Amino acid sequence: MVDALISIRRLELRAFRAYLAPAPFEFGQKKCLAVLGPNRHGKTSLIDGLEFMFSDDGTLERLGNRTVQTKAGPVALAHNGAEAAKVKPEVLIELLQAGKIAKASRPAAGTKRPRPDAVTAAKVQFMVDPIIRGYTLRFFVEEQTPEDRYKAVATWLDLSPLVEVQKSLRALRMAVKAEAEDQKPIERLNAALKKSHR
Repeated sequence: MVDALISIRRLELRAFRAYLAPAPFEFGQKKCLAVLGPNRHGKTSLIDGLEFMFSDDGTLERLGNRTVQTKAGPVALAHNGAEAAKVKPEVLIELLQAGKIAKASRPAAGTKRPRPDAVTAAKVQFMVDPIIRGYTLRFFVEEQTPEDRYKAVATWLDLSPLVEVQKSLRALRMAVKAEAEDQKPIERLNAALKKSHR
């Protein structure tokens, strides 16, 4: 039996990336969402907040676990002014499943940044990562064959039997094409017509 769908109702960033003051984002109002805004107004930080919340090791893939000197890795999660403002860097989330709301938070500073149980339970249900960065999408489009892409999408949507159907259709199409392009039957027919006119 499939578990009830989980949806994200709310995300709040506190002293996280571009946001020093608490920045709440409400997702529960509409089913479709677009994030629009001028450059340098925190769109990437919002996506970073989602990726951070669901990540296994409490960081961002694009930042990695580099050293303090590079201004990347876990140290780059907290807003630069967090310490001076005495604001605890963290991301808070509200999830909705089967009519019940689960609230959780994840610290964005320190060596221990455990992922909340409610978020781990939600992540188990993902068929596709919730965050797909541009370079990942570029690899998907440019580096993979159409068959690989079809297989991946069918797997995400739990439609793996369609992969076999698609393989069979491709084989049939190739056989029909080969038959249609085969000139030998036409050559035999032309030879037979020439003999009958003699």
